[in-house]
Amino acid sequence: MSRRCLITCLLVLLINEVTLALEETVEAVEGRNVLLPCLYSGDIPKSKEVDVAWRYNDDKNVHDIIEGNVYVDNQDPVFKNRTESFPDAYGKGNFSIRLSRVSGSDNGTYSCLLTFASDTLYIKLHVKAPQPTPEPTPGSKNKSMESRSVQILLIFTSLLGYSLVLF
Repeated sequence: MSRRCLITCLLVLLINEVTLALEETVEAVEGRNVLLPCLYSGDIPKSKEVDVAWRYNDDKNVHDIIEGNVYVDNQDPVFKNRTESFPDAYGKGNFSIRLSRVSGSDNGTYSCLLTFASDTLYIKLHVKAPQPTPEPTPGSKNKSMESRSVQILLIFTSLLGYSLVLF
């Protein structure tokens, strides 16, 4: 009994490790574009045999590559006109997509199903709010300018005093 429990625990740990290794986390800033990577290092078939399906949380159609061509007719309306892939890079195993104008509702898990290789890559997208640009405190620029003006005034006064002594 304990042997069976030990084997089950080891399998659960192994499966968990494999799942974690196959998922990549990508961070993006709200309102900007983000690259969702999907790279394949094996043998790439002819473009007519290349089918790749991008999905969001396993149910929404994000972007499809069918027979080496972009196919977005069945794309979920949420992603309409917001995805782009790079056909020139397909032959190198790069099936990444760019998602434009990300928002908080884009948070989640994206899958890149490489049907020609029976392989799936998972990307967890985390969208952050943009960082506000710090407002300068009133007078902060004036202080440095003021100290520079004082230095110039002191130098000028010294030179003026020195020139008066000479004449």
